[in-house]
Amino acid sequence: MKNIKKLMIVSFVTFLTACGAGASHDHSHDHSHDHDHSHDHDHSHDHDHSHDHNHSDFEWHTHGTEGSINIYSARHFVADEYIFRRFTEETGIGVNVIFAHGGQVIARLEAEGHHTEADLIISDDGGMLSNAMSQGLLQPITPLSNNPLNGPNGYWHTLSYRARIIATNEEIELTSYLDLADDRFAGEILLRPGNHMYNISLLASIIEIYGFDTALNWAQAVVNNAARNPQGNDRDQINAIDAGIGSVAIVNTYYLELMQAEGQGENIHLVFPENTHINISGMAIPRYSNNVDGAISFIEFALREEAQNILRDYNNEFPVDYTPHFNIQQINFEALYRNHIDAINIMNIVGW
Repeated sequence: MKNIKKLMIVSFVTFLTACGAGASHDHSHDHSHDHDHSHDHDHSHDHDHSHDHNHSDFEWHTHGTEGSINIYSARHFVADEYIFRRFTEETGIGVNVIFAHGGQVIARLEAEGHHTEADLIISDDGGMLSNAMSQGLLQPITPLSNNPLNGPNGYWHTLSYRARIIATNEEIELTSYLDLADDRFAGEILLRPGNHMYNISLLASIIEIYGFDTALNWAQAVVNNAARNPQGNDRDQINAIDAGIGSVAIVNTYYLELMQAEGQGENIHLVFPENTHINISGMAIPRYSNNVDGAISFIEFALREEAQNILRDYNNEFPVDYTPHFNIQQINFEALYRNHIDAINIMNIVGW
């Protein structure tokens, strides 16, 4: 296996594709028809911007009377728009948003340099934030909370976090993600494509804990146990369990909770393995932000109870002050990012 690893070469384009540029972030509770998109508005006169930029490519906005902040966001949730609107209502600061995938956000910051329009970025992956920090793309601020999932020296602040766990239609004995390699799950496992950040981060964590060779063998066994070719999003995997296509799936916690609130997936159980994998959504201020004060104001607002309740009530995400009932992996986000390329290579090798 070590020789295979040495022979693998992954281009930067492939890496961006897997980490965002080509990956499908199909958030099934992200209702695009509810969005107030920029093609419905003339941005050239509708905003009082705090600095001189061309905002024609911003996709979403709220009008403010006290200037505005520009956000590059890797999150595509209606809940976030509620927070943006409430922030503007309370502070008078407008919000302009470009939505992209995590890899695209970081690549855009790097390409724009000191010409960037972004005052704040919101990432859906702690590894990407760690990467941006290591590249000098972010600036530290005085920490606004003592959350242990925050970046060092206030380089990023955790907005919410999530767990990637096992969904099943029956009570099963499963203590580790590695158990999914067992023959008892042959033809039973349902998977979304491996190029999605959720799966890349999970596999990156397995590499960090158990090593590359074990992670490669595990991923191959999981694919061999698949009930069908990897496809769809987490909701699709839960629906496939209900349809009897398979009995086990790897999903984020909040998808099932959202579906059960809609009367779906009522017979599905969640299993939290030992060392449950978590990841964060986080907020950071670019090194060349033109409106640091406005960005800090937004971070402060997003950490308040009102905004955190929106994330909990509308998205079923874990708020920053949530005390988990399960055991969390103790892995830093630098390690997750360091293992991302190896994780992508493994996904390509095994056909996940």
